[in-house]
Amino acid sequence: MPGRMWKHACRKWRGMVWQSSEICPDCGEVGQYDGWHYGMYEAMGRYRRLYGLKPIGLHRKMADRLFDGATFACPLCSGRGLRDADTVEGYVACGLCNSIGRLVRLTVEEFHMRRDEVLAVYPDAAAPCCEDRLDTA
Repeated sequence: MPGRMWKHACRKWRGMVWQSSEICPDCGEVGQYDGWHYGMYEAMGRYRRLYGLKPIGLHRKMADRLFDGATFACPLCSGRGLRDADTVEGYVACGLCNSIGRLVRLTVEEFHMRRDEVLAVYPDAAAPCCEDRLDTA
């Protein structure tokens, strides 16, 4: 389920961490609001919808290499798939990227060639592909 997140430059973790609370429970500092984020399971579903591949498996290294640079963060939602609602404290799904957070910069043919290359080596990696996600930029 999506949730609001804050960025914290926490001394304990020696770097930037994202947490679901405005106040860091480790150092007590107020974080910077960073908008709505999907949880792990929604992120896995977004991967499946975008690439038509299972989000976990031996194929991921190859798929990540082949699709490196093939997508870019949606400019409307900053790659999150969600935006703050204008009128209430809540979120709305991004209409530009169909709530996935990424846009594809390949042609449909190029996209399918890369996906087919993964499936030639890892046929069990296939997941239903959403053709409407193949928007090109």
